[in-house]
Amino acid sequence: MYVLKVALAFTFFSFAQGQGPPGRKTPFEEVDYNDFIGVWHSCLETSHMTFSGEAQEKHTHQNEKCRKIQMANITYVANEDGMDNSGLEKVTQILQLEHVGLNHCPFWGMSGATCPNATWAHNDRGEEGTVMYKQNFHGIGSYLNEHHVKFYGEEKHAIDHMGNMVRHKHDDVEDQDFFDCSYDANLKGLVCDTRQNEYRQNGGEEKEGWTSAYNDFGTYYLVKDMAQCKFCEEYRCRDIPKNLVVNVLGLGVNKKVTCLNVGKIEDEAVRMQVCDTLGTQGTKKNMKTKFVKEFCPNACLQCMD
Repeated sequence: MYVLKVALAFTFFSFAQGQGPPGRKTPFEEVDYNDFIGVWHSCLETSHMTFSGEAQEKHTHQNEKCRKIQMANITYVANEDGMDNSGLEKVTQILQLEHVGLNHCPFWGMSGATCPNATWAHNDRGEEGTVMYKQNFHGIGSYLNEHHVKFYGEEKHAIDHMGNMVRHKHDDVEDQDFFDCSYDANLKGLVCDTRQNEYRQNGGEEKEGWTSAYNDFGTYYLVKDMAQCKFCEEYRCRDIPKNLVVNVLGLGVNKKVTCLNVGKIEDEAVRMQVCDTLGTQGTKKNMKTKFVKEFCPNACLQCMD
């Protein structure tokens, strides 16, 4: 029995050491998914759509750059105090992803005066004949991978011309949709593979018009700040040439910190610590306060060039 206990203990120890996420002795230590939290926009995407199993040429896009459209708003699922139902555990592992999009009004039984002609920033649909819909996806961060969350979603709600939320009546016959997302520290963003299965009727009634099922799926590189998307023509990743005021490593305020000097710090861990320190630049009237890495993206290895 003693030998068995030792063997089991060794097996768990090996599992924890070999399989646990970096920085954790076991996969069950508290971990957060703060890197996922925020509003995410499309920097690069490849997407495709099929109607009734047939490819749709106008919905086939490979490496579409700098679309800028908001793809996801990710938050923790918690009470107003950030806790789970027990009130004892702070939620750091259970997340919600809200996806917003536009769809054809007839697919929701809307037309004429009942069609809200909705708009959505950077969406390439025209504002005529469109309705905005929202869909919530939920996911749990795995014990074994603190950089990956798969979000699942079903119910969708459209916003009608009166501002009311209207649920789509065919959610129950559609396959489950998903956003399968991984955070990449080098890209400073999320890479998400997505799939959406829809059932639609022209006119919104089974007896009217046509019925069709379609699938919309793709892979997306998402960023919080489009200024960091190197696939945009206006992308620039430059260090500011002026002095910064920084409390370097808690040793006191230095008014002569420059990005050039930050880049010369040989110890990478020390340089990253300086980069993650708040600094200010400019006079009182035009003073800006940001992390040093935002003033010095090249020196702090934030650029993707």
